[in-house]
Amino acid sequence: ASGFCLAAASASAAHARRGQGCRMRAGRAELLLGSASQPRRQLLTEAGLRFEVRRPDIDEKGLGDRAGDPEKLVRQLAEAKADALLPTLEGEQRLLLTADQVVTFRGAIREKPKDLAEAEAFLRSYAGDCCRTVGALCLHDAAADLRMVGTQKAEVHFAPELAEEDVLRGILSEEVLNCAGALMVEHPVVQENVEKVEGGLDSVMGLSLQLLEDLQERLEAWRGRLARFGPVLGRPLRRWAVVGDVLNPAKPAARVARRLEEAGRTVLKVSPYDKTGACFGKLEDVPEVDALNLIISPKLGEEVLEDAKKLGIRYVFIQPGADAEFVVRRAESLGLTVQCGCVLVSDLPPLD
Repeated sequence: ASGFCLAAASASAAHARRGQGCRMRAGRAELLLGSASQPRRQLLTEAGLRFEVRRPDIDEKGLGDRAGDPEKLVRQLAEAKADALLPTLEGEQRLLLTADQVVTFRGAIREKPKDLAEAEAFLRSYAGDCCRTVGALCLHDAAADLRMVGTQKAEVHFAPELAEEDVLRGILSEEVLNCAGALMVEHPVVQENVEKVEGGLDSVMGLSLQLLEDLQERLEAWRGRLARFGPVLGRPLRRWAVVGDVLNPAKPAARVARRLEEAGRTVLKVSPYDKTGACFGKLEDVPEVDALNLIISPKLGEEVLEDAKKLGIRYVFIQPGADAEFVVRRAESLGLTVQCGCVLVSDLPPLD
């Protein structure tokens, strides 16, 4: 079970203030937040999610290229935090959420200030200017061993002048040392000096709820793929052997071959009926086959399955007419992933 689920619920007042409609609600299992960030905890709490906090023990400064692409950097750090926490789960089937964020200002990456003096300098520099946040979320499903990572960006435009009193009040709390670029935008004093936020205040605070929802939807889609195609996922299914009367345009096998080609697959035609040499006569003659489409008499089909096993093929699509019960049972006994139906209308396994 996932740590939270999605629902078509109205946005809470807090999320409405951020211009961010949240469609998430608490699920049966708990979400594990791999972050000590108070703003992230606040956002998840206001979204109505149950979660536990566990802080990753990593040397962030020792990872990534601060002179390179900020998106690549935050993705790398978010995943490193997840990798550090996974061993602590000890078999817990939880959803693990980790995050990272940097601020970019005038082309330079800013991370958390090293002290209050640097935080003050950061805040002063924003007057009359615009800084950008680049953040990453990593959502890891420990039960399915699936991971989705995404990034979000936002811009914060400041007033032309920041009052001296506001700058000093903005760094009174040491919580500012936990904010990339000292951009503690949820602080009332900072908010008073912000003219415009583009990309969502929750994104600036380090956790885009829309991105989190998107990652959850992608995880759900992959769980469905795992349930259906699990044994063959992770192996490209690009080269398909179609076994049947593939050279006769009036026969279903020819239409199946065209459908696979239109879907971007490489089709290797096999027909025991062909005497012209225009296609392969046996499956065992075909090089490098990833998947098998069987559209031939059940008696011949059972023999083809034996060849498929020898060739290391792991997936077979058995068309109507070829899908006798004994053929399906034999394919399963050989350890093949079996899909029955019609290629012309059915979903295909992912290319990658």
